[in-house]
Amino acid sequence: GRGYCDAISRSTALELDPGGAEAVGKAIREALRLFDCIGAAPSEIRGLGVHISLDRQKSTGSKDAKNQGAERAADRTIMHLDVDCFFLAVHKRYDPSLREAGPLVLWQYNDVICISPEAKAAGVKKHMRPSEAQPLVQAIGGRLVHAFSRRWPGPRVWYGPYMAVSREMFTLLRQRLEDELSGNFVLERVSIDEAYLDVTSAVSGSLQAAAALARKLVAELQQAMGVQISVGIARNRLQAKLGSVGAKPPKGDGLRVVDEDSLEALLNETPATRLAGCGSRG
Repeated sequence: GRGYCDAISRSTALELDPGGAEAVGKAIREALRLFDCIGAAPSEIRGLGVHISLDRQKSTGSKDAKNQGAERAADRTIMHLDVDCFFLAVHKRYDPSLREAGPLVLWQYNDVICISPEAKAAGVKKHMRPSEAQPLVQAIGGRLVHAFSRRWPGPRVWYGPYMAVSREMFTLLRQRLEDELSGNFVLERVSIDEAYLDVTSAVSGSLQAAAALARKLVAELQQAMGVQISVGIARNRLQAKLGSVGAKPPKGDGLRVVDEDSLEALLNETPATRLAGCGSRG
């Protein structure tokens, strides 16, 4: 896009050999051609988006390609790692007295944003007003905690401590993975406290081997940083995500493996609103 409104844009599709020496040069020349189409110098361009996809076989061998893709999908081993009550865990790290403070509810801007399992069981919900959550959590011996804040420039919530702990946690996780798998993995951070991890090659498609790896990683992160992590392991991202939700305490024990035998039970217990694209999380 170009200009204040990014109203002028062009796109193109081209085939490249990712292993070829000319791939980068060809992509750059195509980008310069697009710049010329809209009458802009490279310095005037606000952004250039690139989407990369694998070329699918269209003629002979297409059936074999589909079969190979199905086999790869059947062997794929994906983890979804999600920190339990991440924001409250950060507060407990900075203020150890909160570790023995009982049920906790974190709030900011008149909005509840993080709830301990005990407070959730007592009826506290996300985005509830703190004035509504306070009597519920106090009735079970808990308390409200305000998000970190600072007074300059003006009173406002400060996310610095949360971001710092998140960076430290993901740096440590990547180091542990490098030590354990020697780079034979794909780690995708998707939020401040969760990530997807593809370990298909490292565990040869074994869900049980992935579960053993997950237990080791979770134990090391808990010892080093004091965070509890729930993990779902499955053949695709959606099932892994649903698995980590089902693994969260108090209903789960922190780890859930979703295989062919347990998939139907998991879907039956999952509200449709928790499926991606189906509305709120309910």
